[in-house]
Amino acid sequence: MQHRPDAEAQEEARFRRGQRGRQGLKLVLATSLLGFAAGLFSSSLFWITDVRVVAPDSALARAVCQAISLPGHASSIFYPLSRLERQATTLPQVESVAIAREGPHQLVVRVTRRLPIAGVLHEKGLLLVGADGVITNLVPTGEKAPRLPLFVGIAVEQAQPGGCLNAESAALVAQAAQAALTGGLGAGFRLDCSQRLDLRVSAGGVEGLLGATDNLERKVGLFAALLTELRRQGGDPAYIDVRVMDRPVWMPKSSMSAPAPAATPPA
Repeated sequence: MQHRPDAEAQEEARFRRGQRGRQGLKLVLATSLLGFAAGLFSSSLFWITDVRVVAPDSALARAVCQAISLPGHASSIFYPLSRLERQATTLPQVESVAIAREGPHQLVVRVTRRLPIAGVLHEKGLLLVGADGVITNLVPTGEKAPRLPLFVGIAVEQAQPGGCLNAESAALVAQAAQAALTGGLGAGFRLDCSQRLDLRVSAGGVEGLLGATDNLERKVGLFAALLTELRRQGGDPAYIDVRVMDRPVWMPKSSMSAPAPAATPPA
């Protein structure tokens, strides 16, 4: 004997069929819209036809233009801008780039130059190094170089633009160069790193004894402050010893017999 479903069951079945039908229609419409949008955004209406590079100078702008490349018919909507960013930052002179879409056909690439903060003396010449340890340029021996804090006694495996100092040397250079520039030493600053336990600095004809690499930034800053204060007071130091930072001493050029207590730098 067959049992006919009651009215409530029949109504529920019709509702479910209607719901499945509506979901199917929505799926068809969504797929159609996505297909239309994909076709539209991939069409010539959105092809990238112009890339404008904004850089600190025309030479860097030309270098970035040569470094980046776009495939034919690249869409301004779908093409990954991170790919262009990676291409541009392969240049050692480029620290970072910001890429923006301007309209459906143009990209604007804004370039930040990697500025050298120090020079590392090498047998090939002078390596200009950025704050992150990346070598931005190689100045051959005998050619004019920028006046920057100078470092000697640092081993460099890839002594060419795009190479990088090892992590320890990069941190040493960054800390000492920044402290030298902040302390007003700048181009007259030379740090011998041949012996990492006995670092020696010279600036303006005055030698500084720094000791090991610990607290290097503070030691260089203390040396710069003491040198400035001694000269303000009319002192003419031959060397300043800051290996023990709370008991620095200095030796006047006029008397090399006994070290004198260092002047207290201004607060």
